[in-house]
Amino acid sequence: MNMNRRDFLRLTSVSSVLLPNAVALAQQSTVDANTQFGQIRGIKAGEVNIFKGIPYGASTAGENRFMPPKDPIPWREYREAFEYGPAAPQSNPATGSQQDGFESEDCLVLNIWTRGINDGGKRPVMFWCHGGGFRTLSGSSPRYDGTTLTMRGDVVVVTINHRLNMMGFTHFGDMGHDQFESSGTVGMQDIVHALKWVQNNIEQFGGDPNRVMIFGESGGGRKVATLLGMPSGKGLFHTAVIESGATLRLPDRERANYLAKQVLEELDISEANLPRIQQITLNQVMTAYHAVVARNQSTAG
Repeated sequence: MNMNRRDFLRLTSVSSVLLPNAVALAQQSTVDANTQFGQIRGIKAGEVNIFKGIPYGASTAGENRFMPPKDPIPWREYREAFEYGPAAPQSNPATGSQQDGFESEDCLVLNIWTRGINDGGKRPVMFWCHGGGFRTLSGSSPRYDGTTLTMRGDVVVVTINHRLNMMGFTHFGDMGHDQFESSGTVGMQDIVHALKWVQNNIEQFGGDPNRVMIFGESGGGRKVATLLGMPSGKGLFHTAVIESGATLRLPDRERANYLAKQVLEELDISEANLPRIQQITLNQVMTAYHAVVARNQSTAG
């Protein structure tokens, strides 16, 4: 399918992207697909096959906290892909979740809408980066349901969850612990990992790995802009659309170190004992993050 600018704007209008097709959802059955890590079972709603909560990475808890993403553990039985997976941790434990679902460090999941399963189709792939300014929201929100977009354009729609806020973008790399060298970019590394999953698996879902478009709005547009400058993203996508994403303003190294030290002070963890941050509870980490945000509003943007 060739899309000009007018076609793209028509397909990605708010009503097209966000609202599921009620007729397509009226009659549902199950549908199976293969991935490199195991078989999954989704829902066939009319002409659209829907798979939700597919793991593209391992849990980011424990020893994986602040580390680059790893592949998920393969599974042997069919894995149900009927429900959205968890959003990335983001809420203040004192106030509760702000998301449609639940939050967990086991959040490296993606969702797929497609009209074809292993049919040899070469459909364009539209890879959505959600908004929320690198700190909140989720690709698992029903507002990003890809049913209508898939029906109108015969494309494969992919939405993802990835690490956000402190969990994905805190720079501990200058504290003398080599394993934390890239902790400040693991949220973007998650997105690259998801794009690699698409390259390895999307043909099973009727998509063309050589026709992947990344797109996003607001904070998602800024993620797209960041991906355009990442060498690790080269060859994983072929076109990009930035919708209302402002130019990304990154803190300098001095500021990044200052904020990381504030987090450790809030947690009463010394730089020498940095690995302890992987052993404390998620509630402790998020409570510290929100305390630092309250003192430094610039960390929330």
